[in-house]
Formats: sequence, structure tokens, C-alpha cells
Amino acid sequence: MSAPIVDYRFGDKPSVLSFVQCDEPEIIEVAGKLDAPGDKFVDNVAAFMRDEFKYPLDSGGNPSVDGQLLRYRVSLLGGYHFKDCRYYVWSFPLESLVSKLGYCAETANLGASILRVKRPKADKVNAWVCLGEVRTVEPDELQGYHAWVRYLKPESNIPTLAEFTIHTDRFINQFSLNDVYNKESEWAKVRNLWYRELAGYTEDSYIEEPGGENILTLMAYPFTYVRVYGLDAIPNINKKKMAKEFRKLEIRKQEIIWRSVTGV
Repeated sequence: MSAPIVDYRFGDKPSVLSFVQCDEPEIIEVAGKLDAPGDKFVDNVAAFMRDEFKYPLDSGGNPSVDGQLLRYRVSLLGGYHFKDCRYYVWSFPLESLVSKLGYCAETANLGASILRVKRPKADKVNAWVCLGEVRTVEPDELQGYHAWVRYLKPESNIPTLAEFTIHTDRFINQFSLNDVYNKESEWAKVRNLWYRELAGYTEDSYIEEPGGENILTLMAYPFTYVRVYGLDAIPNINKKKMAKEFRKLEIRKQEIIWRSVTGV
């Protein structure tokens, strides 16, 4: 299946596959520092994503998912010949590595990039970035669109989900994939939370589940608006209103994930 493009950056329209950067020297260097035999490597990466990164918030405590491109500064006092703003932008993994900030898609892309660094074949981690839904169990309702990482642990071969948007000290951010994807599991029922994967990708492959054909578009818009008015109404929505509603829903989704998964 051909991979879709990510068209909410600054004029460039890269393939979603380009957001897994496992061949970049800086990311290879990080993977080398975290390297360890067997499952210890993925444990180290999970701890690194938890401890070294923060979820980006603005001065009002709202998710900071927008971006601004500034070029051609006029003077040291400020002023630019050119600037461009987007209300929703994905940073590339290298950009997230420098800023030490990232919301769900950004930390998932970076975490998967580190895990997928070219290693000896016997130790290669089968890791994917996943896009999909976060849902409550009772009632079974959509709480927002989200990104996470799934992989097979190298040594134990256990299918695992890593939640890289949680940055609570010493919190274990890896879970059994079979538990988190199954709304009937004890894990899901206790937390009233389960994840539904709609698409997944690496640096060279893209897969899509039924219902996932618009997931990259849906990631960037308030799901309640899309649910009521449909995708065709997106071009006509007020950008400022849309961004405000998106941030409100993103706060709600993150609170549900944080509270349900960590118990904090």
C-alpha cells in the first residue's frame, strides 16, 4: 500500500514514512548509548522517552501543537521578512530530539526511529508507529485520535505497546499489546481504556486497517467536529475556533490517558 503524505507542515508534503529516521547519525548515536542485550534495549529506550522529554504546553497549560516558521531576521531586536504559521505541525524526529519536546505523534516517531536503528539482524527490533483511537470501555466511546509505538520485544517476543506521551518518573510505560487492544481484557476494564489501531508505519512500510484511510487528516482536527459535520466540512471551519477546540479535546484525551494508565 502506498504511504500517505503529511500535508500540515510548511509547504513541504513529505511521506509519512519519512518521519521514521532510523538512519540519521544523531539518532544512531542515541541508540548506541541505550544499547543493551535483549529486552533491556527496549526498556532503555522507553525510559529515555519517559524521562528526557516533555509534552509541549503553552503558557496557559494548553497543548502546543502549532508551529511557526521564521526566516530572514532583520535585526537583533526582532522582525522577520517572512513568517508562516500552522495550527498543527509534526516535528521530524531530529527536531524533537533537539527540543526535548513532543506530543503523541512526535514522541512515537522518535521512539520508533531509535528502536529501528540498523542493528545486527538477530537483535533488530520490529517496531512500528501506530495511529488510531483511544476509547473508553464503558461506554465504548471515542476519546480522541492518538499515536503510540508497538513492537515485539527482541528477547521474549512479547507484543508490546509503548506509551511515550507519559512522563511520570519511574512509571513503566510498556504494556501487553494484547491487553491494550482488547476492550474485554482485565487491563482495559480496570482502566476503562483501550486502543484501536487504524494504521501503522516504519521507514519503508505502511499498513492500514479498515476505517484508517483518513487517519492522518483526522489526527489534525477536533474529532467531535468531524463526527458531526464530516471531512468535507473541514476546509470551511474557522481556523482559530478549530485550534481552540482541538486543544480542548487534546487536554481531555491526555488527562484520560494519564489518569487511566498511571492512576495519578
